[in-house]
Amino acid sequence: MAPELSRETYLEAIEAAARAGRLSHPDLRQVARRAASEAPPAGETPRGVDLLLDGYATMFTKGDAAAAPILAAALAAFCDEPPARNDTNVQLA
Repeated sequence: MAPELSRETYLEAIEAAARAGRLSHPDLRQVARRAASEAPPAGETPRGVDLLLDGYATMFTKGDAAAAPILAAALAAFCDEPPARNDTNVQLA
């Protein structure tokens, strides 16, 4: 699997665990956190998704203060990136 796709998958796993909350298996959040920390490194120019995953991994392992600058960089990257094809707002009549 390509590193970019695997990083997106790790991020989706973390988001799914967060959405499931207390209804999920107790170990699910820990597994998602560990996976985020073990994800392959981002490419030379990290995308917003890469920075968000790194921010979550940092938040889970080192705390909010350490993650804040990474998450801020993720937000800035998302603002600068064109929307992905599957992220566009499509209205059905």
